[in-house]
Amino acid sequence: YNTLCDVSRFMDKEQSLLNSVNDNFALAMSSSSHRDKFLEQLANIVAGVKANHDKIDDKLMSEKQQRDKLSDTYLQLVEVERQYYKTVKEHEAECNKNEALLKKKRDA
Repeated sequence: YNTLCDVSRFMDKEQSLLNSVNDNFALAMSSSSHRDKFLEQLANIVAGVKANHDKIDDKLMSEKQQRDKLSDTYLQLVEVERQYYKTVKEHEAECNKNEALLKKKRDA
């Protein structure tokens, strides 16, 4: 849900930006000074988009590292669980042996 909201928000921003560029393009091309200001504004927009992209990439890398860390922890816990069940099974086998030996001793 959050991802869809983020995508929708970015699409709205993109549409607003494109509409703004389209609306101001004719005025910007009318004179050299307007054109320079327009190009400067576009350069600032590109820099802002790039900074936002870098920030999101950093967040993605952070989330991937967190996921990998949690995955490693999970795998360690699964291994502990396997060892536990193996130990319980061995203990049950030894208990059964003990009971059989006790029964044999009583019967003898």
